[in-house]
Parts: sequence; C-alpha cells; structure tokens
Amino acid sequence: KKEISPTKFKIFIYTVEQLNDANSTRQAGFRNDLQKFLGLETPFPDFDSIPKVNENHEVFPEYLDICKPEYNDLRHLLLEEGKKSSHWIGTKFIYADDVVVSNEDHFQSALSTWGKDPCKTGQRF
Repeated sequence: KKEISPTKFKIFIYTVEQLNDANSTRQAGFRNDLQKFLGLETPFPDFDSIPKVNENHEVFPEYLDICKPEYNDLRHLLLEEGKKSSHWIGTKFIYADDVVVSNEDHFQSALSTWGKDPCKTGQRF
C-alpha cells in the first residue's frame, strides 16, 4: 500500500497540459499560482510566447513508435501503470498538506488521460 510521508518541503505538482493550456484565462491562473508558490515578484510571461528551445523534431535511433503492434504488450503495461498512478495521485497525493495543485479540475482532467490508449484516441505524441 502506498502511503504519503510528510515532508518539510512543499510540492507544486502540475501536468504538461497545464503548461501548454490553450485556455488563456486558465493558463494565466496557473502562472499566477506558480509565481506565488515560488515567491516570485515578477509574473511569468505567457508560456506560449516563449520559444521552446528543447523542442526537437529530430528522430533518434532510440525512438520507437509505441503504437506498432510489436509494442502492444509494453503499451498495455504502461497504460495500466498510468491508470494506477493517476488514481493514486488524483485521490491521495494532491490532498496531502504539503502538495499544491493549480486548478484541480484541469489537473484531474489531464490525469484522467494517463490510462487512455493514445493509439486508439488519436492523441499520438
């Protein structure tokens, strides 16, 4: 059984979807919450206005297409682990006293996709 161990440090948990949120009002709220969490005086700029320096469309030899039939077993294992992890994070972890989450509804919505097969939903990476 997974337990939550208190820590003297606060944790700000978020998903990549929150960083790339197309809803400008919701993203502004996220940036504001992150700014407050970090104790910054200067607000973050709109994340969409910042060039992504680590975004790379180069394909490396290590790349694998998880949707190929030969990776079905691996994909299903990852999906099961994603379901378990998202359930624990969404029902236990984010309610710990030392965890901060911005816009819980949006966070939970993003978590709910962790157990959905991207090969069947068309949400390929």
